[in-house]
Amino acid sequence: MNESDIDRLLRLQAPEIPVRPGLEARIHAALRQRHRHLSPAWLALPATAVVALVVVLSPQEKPVPKEVFVSVPAPADEGALDLELNPLGSEAEAIRNDAERTGRFLINCLPSLSVAER
Repeated sequence: MNESDIDRLLRLQAPEIPVRPGLEARIHAALRQRHRHLSPAWLALPATAVVALVVVLSPQEKPVPKEVFVSVPAPADEGALDLELNPLGSEAEAIRNDAERTGRFLINCLPSLSVAER
């Protein structure tokens, strides 16, 4: 059995249901009446959406920033100028300082090494 056979059998065995007179007219009247009466909720929803849209899209005044003048001290020597131009200059300076401190530590705190070699 395919669908067309099933459709044909169902149509042959369709029950007869009595329809009251004027049913279609009452349905159409109810539909027309429903269109005439808009509920306040249907009017409030678009109004709320419009207000929200205006609030979101309204240009907001940004505070005007005050002009701030910052004085930058001039570099004391050429080494300070090199540090500003070279981003790794501060790292190189730190390594040089560490090497100097380590050398001073070895000379000052471990005198026995220099005495033992003589």
